[in-house]
Amino acid sequence: MRTITTTAELADYCQEAATHDYVTVDTEFLRERTYYSKLCLVQLGYAWYDR
Repeated sequence: MRTITTTAELADYCQEAATHDYVTVDTEFLRERTYYSKLCLVQLGYAWYDR
């Protein structure tokens, strides 16, 4: 697991993920004291599919 904190790191990760068969995305939102949710966390993963 690695933490991505910059746009450049995210771009590098996306280029690497694009070479894999599957990419998964999980998001977490904060909804305290507001009508609008605030994105707090995005988890990404990728994997090969062994046919």
